[in-house]
Amino acid sequence: MPPFGVSGINRIPQGLLGFLGIKNGGENPRQLSNVLVPVWETRDLYTFTNSEISSVILGIAALGSQGYVTIPTGELWLILQQSASSDTLTAGQSLEFSTNWTDPAAVVNIETGLTSGVRTVGARVTAVSQRAYYASAGSQVGINCTQLAAGPVNVRLKTRFARFQM
Repeated sequence: MPPFGVSGINRIPQGLLGFLGIKNGGENPRQLSNVLVPVWETRDLYTFTNSEISSVILGIAALGSQGYVTIPTGELWLILQQSASSDTLTAGQSLEFSTNWTDPAAVVNIETGLTSGVRTVGARVTAVSQRAYYASAGSQVGINCTQLAAGPVNVRLKTRFARFQM
């Protein structure tokens, strides 16, 4: 006889089938319910074979959001990676920025990567975002400049994305 409180009725579930209560007596079910449907996730397969790269040069002359790649109407972009890199800073110049996503209609500005940190003469400023996110039609991807002295400074923004038609 099993110890008090332990019986076949009050078993701790072992794995997903045990948790769902469809594994009986140590045997897997021969037919799965219509509720459980096997799925093959194809998003990654699609995005990595159909991704594109946008590359623009921005002349950063002011603080704040600098969104220069606008998502076209009727499209949704899955942004896979972003990187921004400045020219070598000259005497008197300093710069700090991060990659960002902006929705002008909703007045939203979200930093998508870490801030580059302040750099000065002789340095190049770089910010990278490896976080994937969706950008809707009309929104913009770019950079958010948080410090600038003796601008403008040229920054090359590269965005790797997969486009979905809406």
